[in-house]
Amino acid sequence: MNKDLNSLWQWVTKTPIGPLWASASQQGIKRLAFADSYELSPFALTQMADFHRRPGEVPDLEASLDLWLRSYFDKDIPLKTPPLDIEGTQFQRAVWSALTQIPTGATISYSQLAHSLGSRAYRAVGSAVGANPLPLIIPCHRVLPLNGDIGNYAFGASRKAWLLERESLKA
Repeated sequence: MNKDLNSLWQWVTKTPIGPLWASASQQGIKRLAFADSYELSPFALTQMADFHRRPGEVPDLEASLDLWLRSYFDKDIPLKTPPLDIEGTQFQRAVWSALTQIPTGATISYSQLAHSLGSRAYRAVGSAVGANPLPLIIPCHRVLPLNGDIGNYAFGASRKAWLLERESLKA
């Protein structure tokens, strides 16, 4: 069973590029995934459909994330990131932190990202990018293959292209 289903709190919110599922703990947002993605099994979607949040369970996190998403999709730079509760190795956290330093409207290659971390382990960096638990907030879509192609994206190449196009209009 997906351990996110055991999180204190989860919900689905609408975005211009599809429904976004979130899970959270008392400390913050733990995971985001587009609800139509391969990451969410039919079992998980069934569980989400049956999930009912109890009153008083961390409503500020939902409001904070919804405000961030509205700002992001309205082409504003969100001012305050919602509280996060990220789990990962020290290396993954370093990669994810570096992703947050990529300016809106900019892209870098996996090798540039690895170099910025003082590493030549490009594949390990790519794996950490792919394991990003908080797409959009941690902007993994801004990393491209060295040849400049759109590359892989867990939520689909068309979604990645849409995000990059949208951000380039903001820059």
